[in-house]
Amino acid sequence: MKGLRELNISELKLKLSALSIYKNVIQKPVVKELHALVFCAGDRHEILKACGALCFAAAAQGCLSDVAKAVSSGILYDENPFSMGICEADELVRSDMEALTALSQITPEEIAGRYEIRLSLLPKWGTKGFSVTPEELKVFYRKNGCGIYARYAAFLWNGDILPVTAPDRVTLQDLKGYAQQRGDVLTNTKAFLAGLPANNILLYGDRGTGKSSTVHAVLNEYRDEGLRIVEMPKRYLSDFPMLIDRLSGTALKFIVFIDDLSFSQRDDSFSALKAVLEGGLSARPDNVLIYATSNRRHLVRETFSDRDGDELHHSDTMQEVLSLSDRFGITITFINPDRQGYFDIVNKLANDRGLMIDRTELAERAERFALSKGGRSPRVAKQLIDILTAEEKLKN
Repeated sequence: MKGLRELNISELKLKLSALSIYKNVIQKPVVKELHALVFCAGDRHEILKACGALCFAAAAQGCLSDVAKAVSSGILYDENPFSMGICEADELVRSDMEALTALSQITPEEIAGRYEIRLSLLPKWGTKGFSVTPEELKVFYRKNGCGIYARYAAFLWNGDILPVTAPDRVTLQDLKGYAQQRGDVLTNTKAFLAGLPANNILLYGDRGTGKSSTVHAVLNEYRDEGLRIVEMPKRYLSDFPMLIDRLSGTALKFIVFIDDLSFSQRDDSFSALKAVLEGGLSARPDNVLIYATSNRRHLVRETFSDRDGDELHHSDTMQEVLSLSDRFGITITFINPDRQGYFDIVNKLANDRGLMIDRTELAERAERFALSKGGRSPRVAKQLIDILTAEEKLKN
């Protein structure tokens, strides 16, 4: 790739004007200021102002020592026909890469020399440059997707797909107990990622047993293999066809995560989920699975008045309501641990934290804490260990 000295400034301007596939990259803040610097008139005051604007933008993005990072980042996360796999366009990409690489390698020394400005007057930025080929970009996009899907792994649907900038970092190693249950989730997820038949999963059970954390940990385990998660609150289930339109046609695999799922019998979203699970006009594509958690085995809040209702074919309606959970291919049950299972989880968490507390004392503290919380669960165990960790740190 040619730098500013090797690529005539006039030729660089022409190549930048002719950007096609990656034309939107020049709208990124640092790249925009580099572009403005190249097209700046020869007036020294304007040159200095352009250099100052570039340094400000680079400092704001934390890349003052290497502005090429901002250019390469813009390229990697750009959504365009090439990155989305709509077309090949290798030659157009190669031409764009030559122009953008040359742009990224502009240095204060080159600006000072070209416009005969004392280097001491120029604000300084650094650049290490970069070089990337269309083939390397294809590999990146196949593995990571493009746009927000390359930058983030977890998303929230609220009528649009919003990235979760600070997702739960829990790992499978952080979670104690329930090895068989998590093994079933992992086996299904690995089959999904391998393009093999996989099922929608309902994770059912007691509060605080790690159902949601299991799904979060699965994402963190397989993010680098192209797994992404979109959490869809129950009230948006009728939007599922819209979400499918957004997710289908990409190389990535998506889990649509519905947390704490339950319905009343007159809940409109009940029918929406049923249609999704059974397949309707907007059937679930091969790159999407549904993982849901619930504290209710049959998902529906049922009262005695529901059972004694005056509907003519009431038994048929009840069967439809209670069979919704059966439409998930796999149901995995998380039940609160017994006393020994709870102590095992507490001990493992204490070992992970390196707590020096006597194990007899730990058992006594664990039991008292569980009684104060109204029951034993992995969540209660973690809360106790957090308290003990803070106590130990404060003592030291």
